[in-house]
Amino acid sequence: MECSIPEFQKGKPCPNKTN
Repeated sequence: MECSIPEFQKGKPCPNKTN
């Protein structure tokens, strides 16, 4: 699943939603 959160677009590491 791709990360579509604004924090990820700001350059932050994408949190794994598979946890």
